[in-house]
Amino acid sequence: LIEDIYFGDVYLLAGQSNIELRLWQTNAGEEEYESNPLVRAFFTKIEKENNDYPAEEKWLKAIGCVSHWSALGWTIANRFQKETGHAIGIISCYRGASCIQSWLPKDILKGTELEFACEDITGHLRREECIDFNHDGFLYEGKFKKIIPFSLNSAIWYQGESNSRPVELARVYKGLLKTLIECWRSDLKDEKLPFVLVQIHDYKYFDEQEGWSLVQKAQAEIQHEIENVKTVNSFDVCENEIIHPTTKLPLAMRIKAALQDLTVWGYHK
Repeated sequence: LIEDIYFGDVYLLAGQSNIELRLWQTNAGEEEYESNPLVRAFFTKIEKENNDYPAEEKWLKAIGCVSHWSALGWTIANRFQKETGHAIGIISCYRGASCIQSWLPKDILKGTELEFACEDITGHLRREECIDFNHDGFLYEGKFKKIIPFSLNSAIWYQGESNSRPVELARVYKGLLKTLIECWRSDLKDEKLPFVLVQIHDYKYFDEQEGWSLVQKAQAEIQHEIENVKTVNSFDVCENEIIHPTTKLPLAMRIKAALQDLTVWGYHK
């Protein structure tokens, strides 16, 4: 006898620290910390992941634990569940300070104009642990492949800060993003899997503004070049004086609206 099984809508949360940012790290009101047993989360892990992650990789009910969930993911999922009545699942597949190359299969970029030496990609990273998990293919193997070949309703990708320098790397970000979308759709056996991309916010203290702007430009343009991709801007709803904006509710509502534009009751249009 199999118990505690739900049929519902599953969303992938992927990228780096701004989608990883936990609810307790934001300025969310107390009402956002409610429980909802029809919302569940699955956290992919790699070795040496910090203690903010659950000890086991399994589906967790949103009962008394959402403070350590992705603020964006929980906010979106909880509202979808209340509006649709569906069970909602969110797969947390992110890593702060990650570069997009780590989320791609090793050697997929070899011999192309998108290939960069590892030291060129990670040279600006200060912590050794960040360099370790940003080798080509590391997070693809350690996190993303764990969810293949399961079906998803949509994917949310919020990343780009770590690819905004050096500027030469930022110039090829659109090509890297196209490669990721095509690769993940192929792996998940869904050529039209909806992708919502979150454009990185304006951060006025970043020391490579040209690279930052190039990443933003690539994120804005790609929705017009690939089917079933929608970009959500964040610059006017996120604080620009900090790298991790703590105001997430307005951005969550924009992401949710974009997901609804790409799907009907959780299914592809």
